[in-house]
Formats: sequence, structure tokens, C-alpha cells
Amino acid sequence: MPLTLREGILFLVAGIIFIIFATYASIKYQLMGMRGARIKFIHPFLKFTEKFFFRGTYVSSEVITKLTEVFNKARSIEELCVNLTEVLVTTFKTDKTVFLLKDREGRNFLPAYLRGVIDPSTFTFDSTDELINHARRRKDVFLTEEIGGDTPARKQVLGKLRKHGIDLFIPVEIRGELEGLICLGRKSSDEPYTTRDISLLRIVSDLAGIALENVKLYASLEKGRERS
Repeated sequence: MPLTLREGILFLVAGIIFIIFATYASIKYQLMGMRGARIKFIHPFLKFTEKFFFRGTYVSSEVITKLTEVFNKARSIEELCVNLTEVLVTTFKTDKTVFLLKDREGRNFLPAYLRGVIDPSTFTFDSTDELINHARRRKDVFLTEEIGGDTPARKQVLGKLRKHGIDLFIPVEIRGELEGLICLGRKSSDEPYTTRDISLLRIVSDLAGIALENVKLYASLEKGRERS
């Protein structure tokens, strides 16, 4: 039976959407090893596809289940950072994430894990830095723009964060003390982080603090066993 005009149009549109999805998947996941010049060439296509066809949707309960599994299984800081980052990247469709942790002396916050950021020194912060001070005062998930630019120091930090496309921060505390800071880049779709996102990330903040404390305790016990 021949197709009607309407059916033909629907069939054509479905075919075009399928081609877009297939092309996106091929470029995004199979050609990640291509050199910079080629990546820059196809980047506008990726942005267009992600903005109009891959807007982030998620089920909060499913994300929390994945996070709980990550936190329960983590036995090292590296494992915690890598697996937590993977969940956040998948959930919020961001290509930049930095996991900052306070060093042993408590003088600096250093990148324990980076994704999509080339220069680690860019995300090394003194414990008195405006970003760290704001995180201590805020004690909550906050957006980059909340730091403000009313002083030269804050203006400098704000400019650096904007330059590297960091939009949001998740404090990681142990017993009320700031021990880490998770920095999330902007979403691939360019959509802003919503109140729903922030509500979920508050749970991430609480769970990450507990997980980090457990990992440190586990590492301490392992060292004790090795000495004995």
C-alpha cells in the first residue's frame, strides 16, 4: 500500500532524527582521539546536537542509587573521585569537572581529579582564596555568579572561573570543616542549573562528605595493618 503524504513526511523526519543521533554518537564516542584541529572543526555540530536533542533529564532516585553504590564501594580517594565524576557528568551532561581536596597541611586545595581541564595549576587554590572563603561561608551548593565581583580579588577569581567554563560548586565537608570542593562546568546544552539540580546536588554534597571520611578512615586502617 503506498504511503500517504503525511506518512511520508513523518517517515522522512524520523529518518533525519535517526541520522542525527547516529552521527552524534559516532562523532562523540568513536572519534574522541582526533587531534585538536579536527575537534574544533566538528565542535559546532556537537554543540548544536546536544543543545536541541540531548537536554539533560534524569530520575533523582536513580541517581541517588548510583551515588550510594559509588560511595559504598569506594576504597580510595582516586576511586571515589573518578566514579563520582562519572555519575555527575552522565547526569548533568557537562564535559568539565574538577574535584578539589585540601592538602595534609591544610594550606591549599589541590585538584585530586580533573576532567576536561588541561592545566591543573589553574585550579590550585590557597586556603584563604576568595573561592574557598565563599564556600566556607556559604556551606551549600552555589553558582559561580554568587561569588560576586565587588572586590579585585573576587573579580579575579570570577574571571578565571568564567574563562574555564565552571558554573557550579559542591562543598564537601567532614564534621563541619570544608575538605573539598567539586567544580562542575556548564551543561553541553547551555541550560542553567535548576533548583531541582541544586536540590539533588545538596544530597551529593552530604553523601560525598561521609564517603570521603570513610575513605580516609579506610586508608588509615590499611596503613596500620601494613605497619603491623
